[in-house]
Amino acid sequence: MKDRVFRPDGKGTAGAAGASWFALRTDSPQALADHVRAADSADIKRHFANGDFEEWLRDLYKRPDLAEAVRRLRAAWRSHYIPRAEIIAILETALHRAS
Repeated sequence: MKDRVFRPDGKGTAGAAGASWFALRTDSPQALADHVRAADSADIKRHFANGDFEEWLRDLYKRPDLAEAVRRLRAAWRSHYIPRAEIIAILETALHRAS
Protein backbone atom coordinates (compact mmCIF):
# COMPACT_ATOMS: atom_id res chain seq x y z
CA MET A 1 0.00 0.00 0.00
CA LYS A 2 1.23 3.46 -0.85
CA ASP A 3 -0.04 6.52 0.98
CA ARG A 4 0.25 10.12 -0.02
CA VAL A 5 -0.75 13.25 1.83
CA PHE A 6 -2.48 15.84 -0.29
CA ARG A 7 -2.06 19.47 0.65
CA PRO A 8 -4.03 21.82 -1.58
CA ASP A 9 -1.79 24.83 -0.95
CA GLY A 10 1.46 22.95 -0.29
CA LYS A 11 2.23 25.13 2.74
CA GLY A 12 1.95 24.92 6.49
CA THR A 13 1.71 21.95 8.78
CA ALA A 14 -1.00 19.39 9.36
CA GLY A 15 -2.22 21.40 12.33
CA ALA A 16 -2.26 24.64 10.38
CA ALA A 17 -3.94 23.21 7.32
CA GLY A 18 -6.63 21.37 9.25
CA ALA A 19 -9.14 19.40 7.23
CA SER A 20 -7.45 20.25 3.93
CA TRP A 21 -4.85 17.55 4.66
CA PHE A 22 -5.76 13.96 3.98
CA ALA A 23 -4.06 10.70 3.06
CA LEU A 24 -5.21 8.41 0.28
CA ARG A 25 -3.99 5.06 -0.95
CA THR A 26 -2.36 5.35 -4.34
CA ASP A 27 -2.23 1.67 -5.25
CA SER A 28 -5.80 1.86 -6.58
CA PRO A 29 -7.89 4.74 -7.94
CA GLN A 30 -10.82 3.53 -5.78
CA ALA A 31 -9.58 5.59 -2.81
CA LEU A 32 -9.63 8.71 -4.99
CA ALA A 33 -13.11 7.85 -6.31
CA ASP A 34 -14.37 7.42 -2.75
CA HIS A 35 -12.82 10.73 -1.73
CA VAL A 36 -14.36 12.53 -4.72
CA ARG A 37 -17.78 11.23 -3.63
CA ALA A 38 -17.41 12.89 -0.22
CA ALA A 39 -15.38 15.98 -1.16
CA ASP A 40 -16.71 19.50 -1.14
CA SER A 41 -18.05 20.58 -4.55
CA ALA A 42 -15.98 23.75 -4.58
CA ASP A 43 -12.81 21.71 -3.98
CA ILE A 44 -13.65 19.32 -6.82
CA LYS A 45 -14.31 22.20 -9.20
CA ARG A 46 -11.09 24.01 -8.22
CA HIS A 47 -8.86 20.93 -8.46
CA PHE A 48 -10.48 19.91 -11.74
CA ALA A 49 -10.04 23.38 -13.26
CA ASN A 50 -6.38 23.44 -12.15
CA GLY A 51 -5.63 20.05 -13.71
CA ASP A 52 -4.81 18.55 -10.31
CA PHE A 53 -6.69 15.29 -10.94
CA GLU A 54 -4.62 14.71 -14.07
CA GLU A 55 -1.40 15.41 -12.19
CA TRP A 56 -2.33 13.09 -9.31
CA LEU A 57 -3.38 10.27 -11.65
CA ARG A 58 -0.23 10.60 -13.73
CA ASP A 59 2.35 11.23 -11.00
CA LEU A 60 1.00 9.55 -7.85
CA TYR A 61 -1.18 6.77 -9.21
CA LYS A 62 1.03 6.07 -12.25
CA ARG A 63 -2.09 5.94 -14.44
CA PRO A 64 -1.48 8.11 -17.51
CA ASP A 65 -4.50 6.47 -19.17
CA LEU A 66 -6.82 7.86 -16.49
CA ALA A 67 -5.04 11.21 -16.53
CA GLU A 68 -5.68 11.42 -20.27
CA ALA A 69 -9.37 10.54 -19.82
CA VAL A 70 -9.72 13.31 -17.23
CA ARG A 71 -7.83 15.72 -19.51
CA ARG A 72 -10.30 15.01 -22.33
CA LEU A 73 -13.19 15.58 -19.93
CA ARG A 74 -11.67 18.88 -18.82
CA ALA A 75 -11.18 19.98 -22.44
CA ALA A 76 -14.93 19.60 -23.04
CA TRP A 77 -15.95 20.91 -19.61
CA ARG A 78 -18.22 23.88 -19.14
CA SER A 79 -17.44 25.51 -15.81
CA HIS A 80 -21.07 25.89 -14.72
CA TYR A 81 -21.31 22.37 -13.27
CA ILE A 82 -19.29 20.12 -10.97
CA PRO A 83 -17.93 17.06 -12.86
CA ARG A 84 -18.06 14.79 -9.79
CA ALA A 85 -20.04 11.97 -11.43
CA GLU A 86 -17.88 12.00 -14.56
CA ILE A 87 -14.62 11.80 -12.60
CA ILE A 88 -15.96 8.93 -10.50
CA ALA A 89 -17.12 7.14 -13.65
CA ILE A 90 -13.65 7.42 -15.21
CA LEU A 91 -12.00 6.06 -12.07
CA GLU A 92 -14.46 3.22 -11.53
CA THR A 93 -14.64 2.17 -15.18
CA ALA A 94 -10.91 1.54 -15.03
CA LEU A 95 -11.39 -0.57 -11.91
CA HIS A 96 -14.06 -2.71 -13.57
CA ARG A 97 -11.87 -3.25 -16.65
CA ALA A 98 -9.02 -4.40 -14.41
CA SER A 99 -11.10 -6.99 -12.56
